[in-house]
Amino acid sequence: MSTSTKLSGRRSRVMLGILSVVACVGIAACTASGHAEGEGEIDPPFVPPIKWKVSATLGDYEIDGGEDHANKCVKVTWTDAEGAEISSETLETDGSGGASGQVPAGAVRWEAKVVDCPEEEDSSVRKSSGGMFDPFGQVVQGVQGPQQQRYAVPTNTREFFIYGAPIVPSQADGADNLTYSFLVRAKSYAQAENLIAPIIAGGVGTPVPPSVKVISFSTMEAGLAGGRVMSAMPGTYQDFSFDFNNGAFTADLASGHNTINYQIGSWDVVEMVIPLADFDFGFAPGVTYSNEGSATFTTDSLFGPVTAGYNFNYSN
Repeated sequence: MSTSTKLSGRRSRVMLGILSVVACVGIAACTASGHAEGEGEIDPPFVPPIKWKVSATLGDYEIDGGEDHANKCVKVTWTDAEGAEISSETLETDGSGGASGQVPAGAVRWEAKVVDCPEEEDSSVRKSSGGMFDPFGQVVQGVQGPQQQRYAVPTNTREFFIYGAPIVPSQADGADNLTYSFLVRAKSYAQAENLIAPIIAGGVGTPVPPSVKVISFSTMEAGLAGGRVMSAMPGTYQDFSFDFNNGAFTADLASGHNTINYQIGSWDVVEMVIPLADFDFGFAPGVTYSNEGSATFTTDSLFGPVTAGYNFNYSN
């Protein structure tokens, strides 16, 4: 898969929702007369990075996980504006870690679940990770500080990396353009779905079971002042920085620059408002407008920094 040069080499990213909601307000930005597509990547700790691209105009999508995600199984599920499932399909990535398919008519959201394929169709035993650090492992008791280690607990489960987002921005009343990613330990796709469903439905503050690691969870809402972004994680943010459109808007938790920080239940929340003037949008036909968000963060509940990116392009 070929991604935008604006994302090339950038690992200090976090997908902070669909960052062009306001660009579609009041203009023909996302109509069939032009084009609209979103693309990005996420690089969680101890999980190989994944890139994706969805074209609302051409009706196709691509997932690229690189060689580390070669011959993986990917289940892609599409839902409509009411949240009803339209269709789903399970693909196997090729030797380069890529997979592609078609976006069904009426789809407004998609969710992809990536997992090691079982050696046999009826097997639920996860393939060996080759010694990869186990984020669900148990801490060796009695050892503190840097020497504290975790060890894997053999189970008949597999690890699912799950990502979900809107296909294109929505400016509808109440639309939060939720974007999320999880690392889930489960026996099957169905069990993984059941584990994260209460979190997606309940939102920030929902209790998270031990078999689920929240990698990112963010919303973006359109308003008269601009785009309200809320990024939240269980635990406490240790650092959080954000860049929108190459410095047009920046935010930093440590200095309090353009951020509000508060807690909801056991979750920590960073909130900001991107001014309308900092979005790239216009009326000229045939001109491509692009908006991208970039950030990085760490929390006390993750074992390393989350880095990701998102870019949305459209033309009238």
